[in-house]
Amino acid sequence: MCKYCGTQKYRKIYENHVGPILEDDMGRTYEIHHIDGDRHNNNPNNLKSVSMQEHYNIHHSQGDIAACLRIAVKMKKSKEEIKEIASMANKQRLEDGTHIFQTKEFKSNLSKWSKDTANKRVLEGTHPWQDSEKQRERQLKRVATGFYQTDKWKKACSERGNRTIENRSNPFSEGKNPGKIQFTCPHCNKIGNGLANAKRWHFDNCKSKI
Repeated sequence: MCKYCGTQKYRKIYENHVGPILEDDMGRTYEIHHIDGDRHNNNPNNLKSVSMQEHYNIHHSQGDIAACLRIAVKMKKSKEEIKEIASMANKQRLEDGTHIFQTKEFKSNLSKWSKDTANKRVLEGTHPWQDSEKQRERQLKRVATGFYQTDKWKKACSERGNRTIENRSNPFSEGKNPGKIQFTCPHCNKIGNGLANAKRWHFDNCKSKI
């Protein structure tokens, strides 16, 4: 907090100590850039007034794609450009290990959140499984894009499946496939493969159960 201004708002601090913030030719106010990269260091000497494009270029040169994304949205870039920048920002977070999907809290609560969301959509009548006509429209739209069910699409699905098998996240990878898990019935001592089907005839449903 500035001891003179009594505020943490860096734009206000800049105006009080440096001067009014300019506007570009499109009527957009200039951005206030933190020179040392520390957004909490609001010392007037650390604040610099730059146009949105200049601010975008600075962070892009520094490799700060997340900041570029925020500025790109303000600049109202096209959906395609924003989508590409967002993809780059997410890849950067994954590489840095800072993506929200990688946090323990997200992983531990993912199943509950997914279930709660699905239940809520069912109660609201907005779940896609409840409207076959919408499902059909969605599938036709995907087909119209020229990618769905094409050789390229099938190859991408195959590669994605192979990756999940390699990292053992696929439910049908070795040791996880319910149809290949070996079982031993505690009542008749039957040994076989296919745990899911075995529960139908053995274990609690076994004829030899006393």
